[in-house]
Order: sequence, then C-alpha cells, then structure tokens
Amino acid sequence: MRRKLWRNKKLVMLAAVFSCAVALTACGKKNADYDIDGGNADGGSVQSKYDIPESCDVTFDSGSTGLKKIQLTDADITVPETGAMYVAPVKMKETDPESRKELVDTLFDADKGVYVYYDMEHMDKLSKEDIQAYIDLYEVQKKADPSHASNYDSDIDRMNRLLQTTSKQREKAGDYSADEYMGMVGDLEYRLSFPQEGEADTLFRIKEDLLQYRPMDGATGVITSSAEEYNTSMSEEYGELSDINECSLSIDEARQMAEEFLDKIGGSEAVLQSESDLCWLYRNDGESDQELPVVVDGYSFEYIRSVEDQPVSDVAVWTADNLRQANGFVNVPIEKYAIQVDANGVIEALWNSYLEADGSPQAVPPYLTKKES
Repeated sequence: MRRKLWRNKKLVMLAAVFSCAVALTACGKKNADYDIDGGNADGGSVQSKYDIPESCDVTFDSGSTGLKKIQLTDADITVPETGAMYVAPVKMKETDPESRKELVDTLFDADKGVYVYYDMEHMDKLSKEDIQAYIDLYEVQKKADPSHASNYDSDIDRMNRLLQTTSKQREKAGDYSADEYMGMVGDLEYRLSFPQEGEADTLFRIKEDLLQYRPMDGATGVITSSAEEYNTSMSEEYGELSDINECSLSIDEARQMAEEFLDKIGGSEAVLQSESDLCWLYRNDGESDQELPVVVDGYSFEYIRSVEDQPVSDVAVWTADNLRQANGFVNVPIEKYAIQVDANGVIEALWNSYLEADGSPQAVPPYLTKKES
C-alpha cells in the first residue's frame, strides 16, 4: 500500500510566514485598515519590517452574522527568523511518459532492465519470479506465527497454483504509460511509483518486503519510522529506543547520500527541515508473547522546498460570508521530501515535487502598516 505524505496553472508560493501578515498588523486594535506604505524598511527582521506584533487581540466587525463579537487572539505569535520574504512564481510539472522515462533512467541501472511493477491487486500480471517472492515471504511469516499456519498454508497453496499455471515474464517498461516500475540499483531491486490520479506523491523504495530485506526471528512484519516520529507517538507502544545506531555510516555520510539523491530528482533547492535516527519496528501478528526489539539502523531526513534558502510555509485559505454556513477551504500543498538511508544507500524516499520555476524569486517589499480610523 502506498503512503500518502503530507491546481490553477500558476501558483505563487510564499517563503516564510506571510499569509497572516495582513491580519496581524492590526492585532490589538479595533477598526484598523491598511495603507500601502514603506513600513519599517530598515528593520533587521521580518517581524520589524512588517510590523508583526508578538501577540494578538483584535475584534472584527460581526456584520450580519448575528453574533455579538468576533475576536482573534494569540498570546504568542511565531515569526521566522529571517530578514526578508520572497515570492516565487511556479507552475505545475507535466507528468508524461517522457518525464517518467527520464526519472526512471536517472534512478535505475537501466541497462539491467526496467519493468512495470505489479502488486497483489494484479495477480494475473505477476511474473514467476514475483510470485515466488510472495511464497518465500509467507513461509517466513508462517514460521514466526504458527497459530495462523493454516491461513499461510492457504496463501502459499494459492500462489503455488498460480506459479504452476502462469507463463508470464516480467513486462518491460515499454512506452512508459504505466504508473509503477521496478529496476536494479547496484545489487538491490527497487520500485518507483508515480502519482496516480488525485495524488501528488512519488515513492521510491526497496522492492522486496522490508521483513525480507532486514529479517528478524519471530517477526511477521516490520515498519520504519524516524526517531522523531517514534518518540512523539510510538514509544508508549514499543518502549524505549536504543542509544546505539547500528548503521556503519555517520549521519554526515548519510546526509550526503540523501542530498545526492535530491539532486537526481530535481530537489536541489530543498532545505533540510529535520534529521534523526531510523527505527525498525518489528511485530508479530499472531498470539506470540515474544517481545521484539526496536532496532535503530540508519537515518531519516526531511527536506522542504525553499526560495532563496528560506523554507516555504504552509498556506491555508478559508472564507465564509457568515458563520452560519460551511466554510470554503483551500490548502496550498508544500513540496516535501522524506528520505531514509542505511548502509546500502537510500532505501526509501517519498516526495511530492510537482512544481517547477516559472520566473525568478522577487523580494516582498515591507508595505503593510497600520492606519488608524
């Protein structure tokens, strides 16, 4: 199953938090309006240039809503520590067979063969080699979970019958009209999944099941997580993390690999948002009481699109004529890149890079000042 991260032909993305500046320049005052003016252009920070307060308490005209008061309060307004903001015009990337082939050839060792990837939802298109991989996985899971041996036996028998009757070989990439492909990178096989209709995420990862890639006795499955995510939401379920990272790479070496991969996929302008150890969370889906360890091996990195080395902020816009009707809501998604690295290199990358430059970034002049009525 594919994970999902986190269109008008032309979008304008704002670097740093600018979307709230209009509202915040009036904070603490009633009946304020705005004038196009020079502001505090000599200020050294965004907060001083755009006259953004440290807190907010403003009352708006309730109009015909029937409400006695509409009030916005925030005791602690966070402003990026930067000296300027920029706007960068961008447009949607075109995802067509030519662009798919270009990325496939960049990431895979194309001379070793590139094939269309199919999963269990397309059993009739699986090759003998891929059917055998499923059988091998079920055998491993059956050994770890004897309480469900009959279920695994049923799956194994079904796949063996398919193996005996199929004559299919792997389907070559052909005209690159498919959404998913597989190929070799060094000695490992990977899959590459392009966004399908209604999606924005591209996935590149080890093709084989992670339990086969990094086996653990007694486990029927494994997932990966950044240590940051683990400590936030998973530690109570799985326990404390080890202080020892088993990866033979240093975090600097792993980061270099991640950034070389970014260059390959057109993410050279992205900036690092977070980095942490990579955790492997093993589980047993049966009735075993065996406690499986959480292994720390590798590193996890998250990058975000930037403009002039400033990370682009999330932008959300909503509007309503009054509070008695449903709000209309528009979210402008931000390009992010999540990359996992172990001693073999990049083992998984998930990104939603679907914009390309359509002009040069321009600095936003400090023009918002208050004009009291």
